[in-house]
Amino acid sequence: MGDLVYSRCRKLPLELPGQALHAVQLGLDHPISGERLVCEAPLPEVFEKLLTLLRRRAGSPDCAR
Repeated sequence: MGDLVYSRCRKLPLELPGQALHAVQLGLDHPISGERLVCEAPLPEVFEKLLTLLRRRAGSPDCAR
């Protein structure tokens, strides 16, 4: 989504500031202590808006390939 090379959808229903890439949760083991570290982040507001629009348009032919 939002990527001109890999996205099947060339016309997005709103302007994105970049690619639509996001991880809700990332985890890794600390290289020295071995402690498991987990970072969490909510979806950015623009992603929430995009998902809402796409869910409304599901099945619509407006998405040009």
